[in-house]
Amino acid sequence: MENIYKVRKRHLHKYTKAVLTVIALAVLFSPVKAKEKVYYCEMTGLAKTTIERDRLYKPEKFKFMVSPEEVVFGSGGYMNNIKKPISRWFWFDMFQANFDGGSLLFSRPEFHYTSATYSDAITFSAHCDDF
Repeated sequence: MENIYKVRKRHLHKYTKAVLTVIALAVLFSPVKAKEKVYYCEMTGLAKTTIERDRLYKPEKFKFMVSPEEVVFGSGGYMNNIKKPISRWFWFDMFQANFDGGSLLFSRPEFHYTSATYSDAITFSAHCDDF
């Protein structure tokens, strides 16, 4: 008759391997928390107004990278390499940035930007996706 401790040890060893395998698989396949995300956008309208006149511009395409701390726009176009600090962070798909003279709001897929200075006001909306 086999010693009861040997039987328990053999069963415990089998279960230990199974548990360790499950833990290893969970670690390997768990999603990595993203620190930043890139969006590609196309404006639906871009307007500038001054005391003298209003002006509509040709809508542009742009991209931006967002992290919980800031939104950084790509090179080219109206938003050329602009950085804005995040004011309200909900997640990559929803955030707000307030800054001197303006704000931007993003609730995927909608992006809205407005800025006012002593000489003009600019606003645009865009449709964005992360492809």
